[in-house]
Amino acid sequence: MLIAENIDAGYGDVVIVHNVSIKVGKGETIAIVGPNGSGKSTLIKSLLGFACLFRGRVFYQGKEITGITPDRAVALGISYVPQLNNVFVNLTVAENLEMGAYIRKDGTVKADIAEIYRLFPELEARRGTWAGNLSGGERQMLAIARGMMTNPKVILLDEPLASLSPKSTSLILSKIEKIRDSGTAIVIIEQNVKKALDSSQRSYVLVDGTCVLEGDSHSILSDETARRRYLGLKA
Repeated sequence: MLIAENIDAGYGDVVIVHNVSIKVGKGETIAIVGPNGSGKSTLIKSLLGFACLFRGRVFYQGKEITGITPDRAVALGISYVPQLNNVFVNLTVAENLEMGAYIRKDGTVKADIAEIYRLFPELEARRGTWAGNLSGGERQMLAIARGMMTNPKVILLDEPLASLSPKSTSLILSKIEKIRDSGTAIVIIEQNVKKALDSSQRSYVLVDGTCVLEGDSHSILSDETARRRYLGLKA
């Protein structure tokens, strides 16, 4: 669904990501993990025009989209959910979902909102609540739900588990699994390494802007050397 080859990316004239390649297929979840400052978010942002793409090529469904703008990426079917400022706090839950479909011209928005509520019944119960009054877990569910309102084929989630309680973390991961099972390709950038690897099929480990390890997530998680050297986990 989405392939990035030999990406150099950063901001201004500063290169943060060096020669990184990733790919994600239909109905697959991949995780991009690594320490703070390793370039995880910069990599993803560069694919959509939020950060500078200095070198490399990007393909979506077999067609090159290198240098695409964010609005065009959304129109094609690529959704991005940032870590911060990912909901409209002065709008209700229902209004946030409606805003998520602002680019759509079809007549199925109401039906899709109903489907979102089936996936996120917790949000339906709070549909008239200001987003700013939601709990952390509810707000993150709303951010993901709003990202799904464009009917994406690929959704990029930047730190979806940040600062969440264990209960909310498990709930969010269960929603992500259901979205993946529907056929959507998912890319998760996450500091919670163990949860990210447990919930993905393949992973990429970034250190200082370079991919130092990639492969089957469970194999990486069970590799004692990788756990100690790159993941900050106990052997």
